[in-house]
Amino acid sequence: MATLVAYGMPQKNIALRSATGAPLHKTLHFDSKNFTEKVRDDFEKALRVALQRFIASEVPDVSQAKFLFTPDIKTLSMALATRRYDRIIYYGHALADGVTLAPLQRITAPQIAHALKGSGVKHVDILGCDSSSIGALLATLVPGLAVGTLRGKRFDDFKVDPSTMKIQDFTIVPMQIFHFGGK
Repeated sequence: MATLVAYGMPQKNIALRSATGAPLHKTLHFDSKNFTEKVRDDFEKALRVALQRFIASEVPDVSQAKFLFTPDIKTLSMALATRRYDRIIYYGHALADGVTLAPLQRITAPQIAHALKGSGVKHVDILGCDSSSIGALLATLVPGLAVGTLRGKRFDDFKVDPSTMKIQDFTIVPMQIFHFGGK
């Protein structure tokens, strides 16, 4: 089987700092207008490396995963209908309401549960801030599904070329993944 990395929009405004932590008074800005194919490709390359460092001990095949910008439930549903995956890693925003992801358009836990029906996915990791509530709900809605979540805010560290604003390196600050459900 295979792993799908479904990712949404990165954090909108990232204040840049020097290697010593001093503010550079520049902001790395992402929005739906500037998250073009080229910007997305650059972000995805950096995300591949960041996820390899962050989750490879738990998901050794993450370097072989299919990466897909997933702005909405329709994109996720189509991906699951066209290929079999045993694991999904979601990298993006999880909202404080406890039942919603926000890659670009809002996706609720019941919508994800419906998309997973009959897909063969056995494990979902939700790498969004405070994703425990939506993870617990999803594990309840899909019996037998294991769901990995983060407790607390996820921090990302970007190294950017200040003259071009191109991402040079990207690290997801290490934190523990907590699990719900499974067999």
